[in-house]
Amino acid sequence: MKIYVINGAPCSGKSTFEKMVTQILGTSFCYTYSTIDFVKGLAKQCGWDGTKNLKNRKFLSDLKDLLTEWDDVPFKRVKDFVKTIEDEFYRYDVDSSRAVIFIDCREPAEIKKLCDRLDAQSLLIRRASAESNETSNHADAEVMNYNYDIVIPNQGNLQDLAAAAIEFVKNEKLRFISENYSIDAAGNISFS
Repeated sequence: MKIYVINGAPCSGKSTFEKMVTQILGTSFCYTYSTIDFVKGLAKQCGWDGTKNLKNRKFLSDLKDLLTEWDDVPFKRVKDFVKTIEDEFYRYDVDSSRAVIFIDCREPAEIKKLCDRLDAQSLLIRRASAESNETSNHADAEVMNYNYDIVIPNQGNLQDLAAAAIEFVKNEKLRFISENYSIDAAGNISFS
């Protein structure tokens, strides 16, 4: 099983890239988890309505920082998620070598911790137009303050990003992909 800690500026295409890789590998072999997922649940209990304006993004970032400082809660949640996936493959005696877990994380110190402790690689989805957006918190502002193992440029359209997802799967040897595939204008990939 390969683990990738994925980052990028807001609206850079991280989720779209993850969905494309999932389309290639299948839902049984591709999983995503965000270090902010648990934090969002707590924020909703505090009255957060789910919108992501600048003020709310700062609230989520600050809450995550508090939980990290208090007891490393976001990391522990990620570790539990990874163990659950590994246990499922072991329980059913399924080869997990082509399985992927994407962990969405913004903070450079947290990315390093995840990579070191989970034997993961860091991955950046890079979209210049997204990097110029206004930020309200240190997590969004520090996206480029890390030396990523893999950088996926996302400067074109959905077809270009789908082609990058195919190259990623090939380069990482996650699945054999023949040259008989097509990508439609919406970035959907079909194999023949």
